[in-house]
Amino acid sequence: MHSRLLFLLVAFLATIIALDAVRRHQGALAPRPAPTVFDSKTASPAPPPTLETRLGPSPAINQVTAGTPTLDLMARLAVRRRLEREGALVYLDSLFAKTDSVVVRWPDPGDSPLTIAFVPDTTIPGWSDAVFDDLRAGIAAWGGNSAGLRFREVAASDSADIKVRWTLAFPDSTRLGLTVLNWSPDGTVHGADITLAYLEGGAKRVPLSVSDRRRVAAHELGHAIGLPHSAERDDLMFPNATTSAPSRRDQATLQLLYAVPPGSIRVSQ
Repeated sequence: MHSRLLFLLVAFLATIIALDAVRRHQGALAPRPAPTVFDSKTASPAPPPTLETRLGPSPAINQVTAGTPTLDLMARLAVRRRLEREGALVYLDSLFAKTDSVVVRWPDPGDSPLTIAFVPDTTIPGWSDAVFDDLRAGIAAWGGNSAGLRFREVAASDSADIKVRWTLAFPDSTRLGLTVLNWSPDGTVHGADITLAYLEGGAKRVPLSVSDRRRVAAHELGHAIGLPHSAERDDLMFPNATTSAPSRRDQATLQLLYAVPPGSIRVSQ
């Protein structure tokens, strides 16, 4: 009797592994979706501006059809229930609005840290490597995060997971940072590009304070590890954030994001 139960359990696990392998193989063959774009605004008492999203249509691999395996459908339902249980404690719903109901995140961290390369632009008037320290402070803000993600600074930008560049200023005077998250149809992130402003934009071109530069760096790094914007002003991921450290809600959202598998959570067309 015990042998039969053991055999059935092994067969069930083998079926799950095989279905997951098929799904990942299909995802690798499908065209990659357009990158997800996040931007950061200056702190202001006014309501945050509408975030423009540049996303293409979802690939067919992310749509559930009549041929979806039962186990895959059950897994998606389980993820949806878990997300619903968290309710207002997290803000992943704003991510799904941008990704068409796809959980988008980096692969499970394991023992490999995400590599970050700083790409300076010495043509910027008044350029100073001091901005590197501001970025390092932003990285340190996410140290010991709830998802177990770690970071390592590298010199080679070509192979880095996250690339950080600077621009003199954005044309939009309220914009201080921009993050482009590149991901595959299976929801796996394969690269992030961060651009940080050296000066405030618009006609004034006012130098940013050290605290502003560090706040924006931490906010944009939050996008680079998969977090969307939050609607709560006390969160670092609020569009017009005034804090430079992740809140408990930021950490809870990050923890949940990496507790569920990447991929579509759609259960119907």
